[in-house]
Amino acid sequence: MADVDELYRAPFGEFIARRDALAKALRKEGRREEADEVKRLKKPALSAWALNQLPRDSLEGLLGAGAALRQARGGDTLRDATREEREAVEDLASQATALLRQAGHPVTDKTAGEIRETLHAAALDDEAREALASGRLVAPKQAIGLGGFAGAPAPKKQKADSRRRKAEGGKRKAESEKRKAEDEARRAAIRDAERAVKERARELAAAQKALDQARAELDRLTK
Repeated sequence: MADVDELYRAPFGEFIARRDALAKALRKEGRREEADEVKRLKKPALSAWALNQLPRDSLEGLLGAGAALRQARGGDTLRDATREEREAVEDLASQATALLRQAGHPVTDKTAGEIRETLHAAALDDEAREALASGRLVAPKQAIGLGGFAGAPAPKKQKADSRRRKAEGGKRKAESEKRKAEDEARRAAIRDAERAVKERARELAAAQKALDQARAELDRLTK
């Protein structure tokens, strides 16, 4: 049903409202069974939603690499197939996370990991592959087959990304603390300058008073 395909490609936060509206419209048309089926549709997880947004033709590279990996028997063939599958996963994962950011959704380690794991699963497992290709993925999938060999690089990539984010976070924190220290130093310098100006003003006022008194005394003596 085309309306259901559009439902899974709609903005993430609109799924429930659109699903209920579609079910209501079908019921009004007397299509009660279809309406009930639509009403039972579950809102996809954020990672699944992101993968549903990928153009279907962009999956061809992954599916081809997955087929080659499943047929590989070892040696250079297995190594090359594994590399191609990994590259296809990373390419699609990058596209999916970019779509999430464009839609205003945060990309957490959990979400990014689910996206990669589902792509690895789709390369190796028929059920996961069909779910991804349908564009109606509801929940992330777990990679199975080959002892999890194909999916092994993902955790390493996540750890590397996590270390990079921590390093960047530490750098931003250090820069922020440096700016705060510089701002505080400037404010302290301004306060010192203001105190010096006030002190000088008091000294000038005292000197002016002494001068006025001296002039008054001189005028008195010369009269």
